Amino acid sequence: PFYIAPILILCGLILARLQWLAVEHDVVRVWRFEPSRHLSLWGGRAIVVAVMLIPIAYFAAVGISSYEYARGGRLAVEGRLDEADQTLALAIRLRPDSDSLLLARADLHRHILAGHPALDSGEKRILFESAEQMLTRAEELNHWRPGTFLVRAELYRHNPQLAGADWAGKAARDYRTALQREPRYHPARLRYAQLLLERGDTARARDVLEDGMRYAYTDDDYILPYFALTARLRELAGERERASELRRRIEKYLVARERRRLRVVGDGIGLASSMPLPAGSPTIGPAGVRR
Repeated sequence: PFYIAPILILCGLILARLQWLAVEHDVVRVWRFEPSRHLSLWGGRAIVVAVMLIPIAYFAAVGISSYEYARGGRLAVEGRLDEADQTLALAIRLRPDSDSLLLARADLHRHILAGHPALDSGEKRILFESAEQMLTRAEELNHWRPGTFLVRAELYRHNPQLAGADWAGKAARDYRTALQREPRYHPARLRYAQLLLERGDTARARDVLEDGMRYAYTDDDYILPYFALTARLRELAGERERASELRRRIEKYLVARERRRLRVVGDGIGLASSMPLPAGSPTIGPAGVRR
C-alpha cells in the first residue's frame, strides 16, 4: 500500500533524530563522514537532488497507477474492455507489487471470458492462463485478501473445460480458503453454496449459508442475494418461521431504501443515487473486490 513508504520515511527521520541526540551527548562512538570535505558544492547538490528524486518518482508512479486503476474500472463498466485491459496493464507496469491491480486485471479477464463465448479456444486459453498467473502472483504478494481466492474460484467454476477435470474441487478449495481468510465475506459464501447446489449437495450448501448467519452484517444491496438464498433453503427444509424472519428483514431494508430514495428526490436534489437490486449474485466488479 501507498502508506508504507511514508511510514518508513518517518521512522527513518525518528531514528536519525535519536542518532543525533546520542552523538550530541557522547552516548555512542560514531564515525563521521562529511561529504563537503570530499565533494564540491555542485557535486553535493547533485547527490541531494538525486536522493530526493527517488521518493518523488515513487509517489508519482503510485499516483499515476491509482488514476489508471480508477480509469480502467470506469472503462470496464462502460463495456470498453480492451481499453480497460490496456489501462490496467499500464497501472501494473507502474506498480508491479500491487496485488489489488493484479486482481483487478485477472477479474477483467474472467469477465471477458464470460461475456465473449464466441472467442476461439486459443484466445480463451491465453486469457484463462493470464488470469491464473496474475492471481497466483497476487496471492504471493498478499495471501490474506479473500477476493483473490474468490475470483480464482469463479474462474474455475465458469471455465471447467479450461480448469481441468477437477475444476469443481479447485473452485471449492478456493471458496473455502476465502472464507478462512474472512468468514464474513458473504460473496464467497453465496457462490460456494451455489456451486454446491449445482452439484446437488443441498444439505452442504445450507450448512455453508447458515454458518455465515452467525455473523453480523450491514444490510445493503450486496447482502440481499445471500439472505434470499438462505431464506429459500430454510423454507425447503421446513423452517418456515426462520425463513419468514429473514424475508421480513429483506423487506424492511427495501422499504427503508425506497424511503431514502424518495426523500432525496423530495428534497429537490434531482439525483436519486440508490442502487438497483441485483438480480442474482453480488457482482465482484472489475476491481475484483467489493469496496
